[in-house]
Amino acid sequence: MIDKARPEAVIIALPNFLHHPVTMAALKGGAHVLCEKPMAMNCTEAAEMADTACCLNKTLMINFSYRFKTTIIAMEKVIQSGQVGEIYFANTGWLRQNGIPRGVGWFYRKNMAGGGPLIDLGVHRIDLAWYLMGRPKVESVSGATFQKFGPQQLPDYDVEDLAAGFVKFKDGRCMQIAVSWASFCETPEQMWTELYGTDGAAIERNTNGGYQWSVKILKDVAGFRIGGEPSRMPDKTPNSIDHFVDCIMNNTKPGPSAEDGLEVQRILDGLYQSAATGKKVRFDTRPAGATQA
Repeated sequence: MIDKARPEAVIIALPNFLHHPVTMAALKGGAHVLCEKPMAMNCTEAAEMADTACCLNKTLMINFSYRFKTTIIAMEKVIQSGQVGEIYFANTGWLRQNGIPRGVGWFYRKNMAGGGPLIDLGVHRIDLAWYLMGRPKVESVSGATFQKFGPQQLPDYDVEDLAAGFVKFKDGRCMQIAVSWASFCETPEQMWTELYGTDGAAIERNTNGGYQWSVKILKDVAGFRIGGEPSRMPDKTPNSIDHFVDCIMNNTKPGPSAEDGLEVQRILDGLYQSAATGKKVRFDTRPAGATQA
């Protein structure tokens, strides 16, 4: 299709191990690309994708779709207005009680997925918290992974079913994350992004164990801790596909850019490397560089 039809734009919604080769083919075929998350299987692939898009002057957007929710846009406006002060710590996660993907076997095979819930669910939560913090550069990460339930349910399961990690940024701020496909959490789905600042906090959570959302801003007023929703919530927001098309039509850089995808991929790679070695992973100044501490 790419060779014969020469499409202007391509949306890549394929298993993770195909993101890099198909994106590269589409870019070299002259197309702009919206690639599903995660950007790639590792930083080496992600960096090549980003470099190629830049060299060919093509739009490469990563589908971090949760950025486009009304609650996140409201949080972003509150944070940018300075109401919560300097954000110095983020706590984010996505826990499932019994959510190991079934019916599509590649999800739980490392050679096709790259990992389990960390690269599947955690990529969204990491991106959200990192984005709302202002995209700080990563200094080091520490991670741990656990495989307690998956192999009992599926014979060829070889990825983690829970992961936890800690990210320190070059400016001294930090973020912690926990994700699972299977765990004894309280509700079927627990999702949260908590941002703590010097003058307040901004917190988004799902409600009733599902995919409805609430957002709360916490502040001290006259010595009392008060909290509530932002005074103005957006009625609707563009979705990621609308944003992708708009960027192409107006020759503007997408919000979830290739550079964003690469930085999030660095965090994922570092967490998996730390979990495998038991050591903290420090990043050097190169785009995909990492060293063990």
